[in-house]
Amino acid sequence: MSPGCRCKFQGLTLGLYTLTMNRLFTWSFLWSEARYNLKQNQFKKGSQFLAAAWLTLWSIFLSAHPSTGIALDSKGNVYFSDLEHIWKHSSSGTTEVFVRNVHSHYFKLSPGGQLVGEHSETDSVTGAFIRRFWQASVTGERTDVSRQEATAVLGIPYAGEWYWPESDLHRKKVEFSRFQGEELEVNFTLELGNTDDELTSAKLGVFGGWAVQNDGTSLLAAGGLAKRINKNGQVESLFSGHFKYNDEHYSELSSVALGENGAAYWTHLDRRAVYISTDAKNIRELYKSGFWWKPAGVAEYSNHVYILESSRNPFSNAVRVIKLKDGGEFDVIAHNTLVN
Repeated sequence: MSPGCRCKFQGLTLGLYTLTMNRLFTWSFLWSEARYNLKQNQFKKGSQFLAAAWLTLWSIFLSAHPSTGIALDSKGNVYFSDLEHIWKHSSSGTTEVFVRNVHSHYFKLSPGGQLVGEHSETDSVTGAFIRRFWQASVTGERTDVSRQEATAVLGIPYAGEWYWPESDLHRKKVEFSRFQGEELEVNFTLELGNTDDELTSAKLGVFGGWAVQNDGTSLLAAGGLAKRINKNGQVESLFSGHFKYNDEHYSELSSVALGENGAAYWTHLDRRAVYISTDAKNIRELYKSGFWWKPAGVAEYSNHVYILESSRNPFSNAVRVIKLKDGGEFDVIAHNTLVN
């Protein structure tokens, strides 16, 4: 075997080994999922069991962190992302593409009613990860905005400034960055071992989302865990024992949103569940998605809960918005469709 072939073979072997080790947990998780559905009598037909086996096989190799982006404006219009476009479901009942060609996991409405979001992509030449920020007019026209402008809407407040949280799978810390124009400036860093007694040696994990409360504290979904960052920049774990740390993108708390009367809503991908909490200790399950769907984003408007669900089919980018009703029922009010 030539040196070049030997090098490629060794690289391929190492890649397959790494992939296998990183995905071994998925077998046990999906087998637990299958057993759960059997107990709940959700496999009523043999075809469903075969579909579950197919989903198990492909989930070993394919995973995606779905969009968590959903927001409602003062008129009750619903905006949601499928990672290709931002869609708008108007209060009159029509659904259409609102902002085209944006890969946005996260966006919010500014105080002036404009959508502000981030757009993530990989440079086709260098392979570097690029994050840009945008805002949309009331007609959906998109313009780029500076990181500093976007962070004032999307970020986390601390000591009179707005910051963007930076973290990845391999850090045991979280950095809060402030932007001067387009220049990144890391202003302070929190080490989990110094600020979190419950997880003295754990990593923070991937950020699923965050929400800023009226008192200036921030709720954070990160690495499968619920956190709170107080106004002094200290991190506190919430709901002790209810969630476990997980460093997979698709097996975590994916988002958090605020409701009225101090309520907070949390979506959990691998449990297919939406939770509601009213304080730092008490949390309960509010809704569980069907087998083919997983809740990725959530919002509350006029005392109604809206959930952005993503398809569990690894080959599909289908998303839908449901509106919860009393008694655990729901209405499907919007979904993404093919764009001509």
